[in-house]
Amino acid sequence: MVLLALVVFLILGLLAGLFVLRYLQREPIEVSLSPTSAQVETSGVVQFTAEVRGAEDEVIWYVNEVEGGDATNGTISSTGLYRAPSQVPPGPVTIQAVARADETRSAQAQVTVVAAEVAEEETTPEAAATEEAITEEATTEEATTEETTPEATSPTISLTQIYGPELVGDVCVYRVRAEVTGNPRPTIEFNRDDSDGAWGNDVAQINLRAGESFTLEATATNSAGSDRARKEINFLCEVPFAVTSVTASVSPPSWTGPCPTGFDFSAVITVNGPGTVTYRWESSDGGIDPTRSITFARVGSQRVTASFRWSTSGSYWQRVRVLTPNAIVSNRANFTLTCEVPPDIDVRPLTVDFGDVACGSSRRWGVILQNVGTGSLNISSANITSGVVYFSIEDDECTGRNLATGQECIIGVRFGPLGVCGPPGSPYDGNLRIRSNDPHEGTVNIRLRARQG
Repeated sequence: MVLLALVVFLILGLLAGLFVLRYLQREPIEVSLSPTSAQVETSGVVQFTAEVRGAEDEVIWYVNEVEGGDATNGTISSTGLYRAPSQVPPGPVTIQAVARADETRSAQAQVTVVAAEVAEEETTPEAAATEEAITEEATTEEATTEETTPEATSPTISLTQIYGPELVGDVCVYRVRAEVTGNPRPTIEFNRDDSDGAWGNDVAQINLRAGESFTLEATATNSAGSDRARKEINFLCEVPFAVTSVTASVSPPSWTGPCPTGFDFSAVITVNGPGTVTYRWESSDGGIDPTRSITFARVGSQRVTASFRWSTSGSYWQRVRVLTPNAIVSNRANFTLTCEVPPDIDVRPLTVDFGDVACGSSRRWGVILQNVGTGSLNISSANITSGVVYFSIEDDECTGRNLATGQECIIGVRFGPLGVCGPPGSPYDGNLRIRSNDPHEGTVNIRLRARQG
């Protein structure tokens, strides 16, 4: 009993050690933030970029521990664009990017918000006197001259790219300014501005992902009419070759039956351009398949496949780990295996020799069926398929029966009596066919033979 307890203790210790080793071997998730510090005027903006290693580049942005920020300390968009408040905050401002895959992993940057400078004109006594004289003269002239109103003119508008293409994360950023004329000064309306007005009412920011394009439209309007301008914007940023996603699946997702058995796995790998990807399959039991590679001629997706055999009941998973050009791990393709050892039929004998039987006599023989497997053995039928004139079945205790492991039954077979006797020594042959659910020997044929005595 003590020896058994010691063995159990050693096994549990080994399993715990393997679990700790697998945990320590996990690729850590790291977050970096750029820039790490910045100074910005009130109502100004700063673009931050977060990079996540060991997981997908998805982060949650915080300003002073408030997701998305607030009016007091400033706000930050899902793409990392920080907009300072209209007044200097009461304390320091901390930008934090938290990995969505593991919220214990993050990076921080410090922002100093300063008051926007306002240019003030210095007034000297001489200038003040001159200004007063001019004002007085203007007042006198206004009193003697009829007031005139400038004539209204229709607006014109043109679009000029002032920034970009600039790659920020996986987004290609452009900024376009609208140049307008007209009296009174026209209002400007864009059909899209991804900065939400951060750069002023005459500048629109457009963020494009790989393969996207957009037609920016701007309309200038005043009391004299309106004008419209368009500018086609395409994704022109130089993007390093990378895997953008990988999704794994398994067929079938579960299996109940004889083991070992095989499962078929596939994964769809998507890239942002031409290049070669190296990857490997990993399993929940710690197994690592050799590194494989696949080449892409253009942006898009390709499917990779693999087959693996399992022999023990349980719940498992396989996944794909991309090694180059960037590290990314697929979802887990989960599957369940329930092993059932199949039945195994044993028939004794496989040849029944009745020997010499005298004319007008008969002889009986018992064929023994036994289940030497683990699963339940079902005997579905027993028939004489040849020699039915000479041989017959009697006392069949097997057909329709389920035999557990080790159980057996008997099928009685009789030769004769013959209706017409032949010369002594005449041979008689027949066949007994038995069918069952044995996956390997579903049909068993027993040879029957006898001679005229």
